[in-house]
Amino acid sequence: MKKNIYITLLLIILTFQTGCPLRQIIHVPTDYATIQEAINAARNGALILIEDGIYTGRGNKNLHWNGFLKHIYIKSRNGARHCIIDCEWEGRGFVLTEGQNRNDILAGLTIQHGWIKNPTGIVLGGGAILCDSTSPQIINCILRHNIAGDSVASTHHSYWTDGGAIECVNKSNPLIKENIIENNFASHTGGGIHFSNSTGKVDNNIIRKNVNRGCYGGGGIALLLGSHPEIVNNLIINNTAQFYENGGYGGGIICMNSDPAIVNNTIVSNSTITSSSDGEGGGLRIRGTPYPIIANCILRENQSGSGLENIDFQYPTQRLNIKYSNIEGGIGSILTDYAATIMDLDPIFLCPFSEDYRLHQHSPCINRGTPTLSGLPSRTTDLEGKPRISGSTIDMGAYEFQE
Repeated sequence: MKKNIYITLLLIILTFQTGCPLRQIIHVPTDYATIQEAINAARNGALILIEDGIYTGRGNKNLHWNGFLKHIYIKSRNGARHCIIDCEWEGRGFVLTEGQNRNDILAGLTIQHGWIKNPTGIVLGGGAILCDSTSPQIINCILRHNIAGDSVASTHHSYWTDGGAIECVNKSNPLIKENIIENNFASHTGGGIHFSNSTGKVDNNIIRKNVNRGCYGGGGIALLLGSHPEIVNNLIINNTAQFYENGGYGGGIICMNSDPAIVNNTIVSNSTITSSSDGEGGGLRIRGTPYPIIANCILRENQSGSGLENIDFQYPTQRLNIKYSNIEGGIGSILTDYAATIMDLDPIFLCPFSEDYRLHQHSPCINRGTPTLSGLPSRTTDLEGKPRISGSTIDMGAYEFQE
């Protein structure tokens, strides 16, 4: 008892001396039954700590606040697998449209069964999270089984909606870091994540088994209309781009009039094939200027039309800044100043049958990345959180081989 009184007095003294108020901590469901009630009660800088459980109902979906008035940190106590926001196929998890910035953080949450739908035409998407002119941090979350647009079973467009899990539009600049983004669906563009006229960082995520069925493509990630985020250290696998019954574009990533930096990603087993046609750019499709920078990536076993399985760049007179990457089938007729740094060798993954795409000790991708990271986005750790550059040079792909 005396110890607790002493700590309380010490905190009061420190607050008085520094002039900094103690952070407000709100517990859900102890202090407030729903997450939205906690958000409404939060002051600027508050921490909302959510206990284990499955959160459903009106006060636990379409969550929002005015970021021009206050910034909030929302996190689970014990991680995303224990704290689930279930939208029950009605609305999104979070609607971030009012000034949220990097001081607004979502951490350690599972958001599932979000569905943004509006049969009147084009509508902003983001089945789990919408970022419209905002720049939050989305960290250590699991975003799964969310829908933007038509039902997965639809056979035609009733309306176009983007970003099965996350939609970033109108100069948004989010940090999307260390998440699992899986089994999401968009009726138009970006089965997993969609960027339009936005930037940000997509860093150390697993992006898998997402699907889009619209004309622009991007089963895993879609980058449109002047977007230039950093796409770094991601595992992008088993995503699918379709145009309904036709083959799609960019099974893993599509870059359309966008110039992201795509660095140290493992892009494997993505597809644009349907029963009637093959599509283009199973791994990566690039359409329209400006063009991305691609470095230290592995693109293998993606499926698409012949010669377009791993990378599709349809501008034979233009040069593409692609370098130090392992691309199955090579780069064909693509012009680059770094052709000698492109390899076409079995990367020797540790156990791809169980989606373990770490590098085996005999992998040719070890120490074969760019000799310097100058001018490129980089991380001090790989996708596993282990030191990035453990040998003489950075490795290719999302994982750094550890001795």
